[in-house]
Amino acid sequence: MADGSLDGGADSDTDSDADSDTESDADSDADSDTESDADSDADSDTESGEDTDGWDAGGTTTDEGEGDGGSLSCAGAVAGDHCWYLGAEQESCEETCAAHGGFDAATLSFAGSGGTDEHCADVLDALDAAGSSVYPLMGIGAGIGCASLSSARYRVADETTTADATYVLARRACACAE
Repeated sequence: MADGSLDGGADSDTDSDADSDTESDADSDADSDTESDADSDADSDTESGEDTDGWDAGGTTTDEGEGDGGSLSCAGAVAGDHCWYLGAEQESCEETCAAHGGFDAATLSFAGSGGTDEHCADVLDALDAAGSSVYPLMGIGAGIGCASLSSARYRVADETTTADATYVLARRACACAE
């Protein structure tokens, strides 16, 4: 077609000459879109396309995502290029992280109120926390973020996750500096 509508108009690229587009032109646009639409969720996909979300179930990991490409020293579990610990019942992340270099804001941005249920599940999996699915927990008046309570997993998203929040029986997933 001479109007450049081979790809259904979904692509914003247009052919500057008014000749008939070829399949290779449309394929070129599709390939460019595929390459430029890189994964935007800040995880580190492998060369084979396997999505690892940048986590390993503990130990030291190499930060292959953003940053300087150095290593993250972590005695806890690594998820999303951050070091995570499961606090004791009714313990704040300030307390949990005191012996691990201090609180990391990924507690809020990755798995807490600014994160996602999926990231919370990934973190709790890496920490071998009880439960399997993450459920929303609302109206508790405490910004505990991602946590395990008894044998269930919860993410509080209606309260901003804070370093000092606690809740009865809650074992918080805390990102710490090391």
